[in-house]
Amino acid sequence: MESAAEHTSISFTTPLPEQNVIDQIANSLEKRFTFSKEVYEIPEDVEICASIFMERLQNNEARVRVLTHQPEEDCVYIFGIYTLPRKIEERFGMVQSIQGQQREAWITDRR
Repeated sequence: MESAAEHTSISFTTPLPEQNVIDQIANSLEKRFTFSKEVYEIPEDVEICASIFMERLQNNEARVRVLTHQPEEDCVYIFGIYTLPRKIEERFGMVQSIQGQQREAWITDRR
């Protein structure tokens, strides 16, 4: 069963490429993530597989959607909060805000 995370709006400090380039980059994002029970304080190690879709809304704004087959809410949450924003930033440049909140609310510079 496939479930979708809510759409997430991300603003960047620099202009985004055209949609076809965004599609290629989003398709290349790592789709398999393993979350260690020790690191994330969850009952057991969990691996999720996800597909990432980005829609260019404006010059420096995109809507991101994640589709996953895993129903484990905590893992999708961890993926969305801790992993995906940093990966998107690595590919598309500095994030200004996510869901209207400043970058620092979502992305910490410590690894």
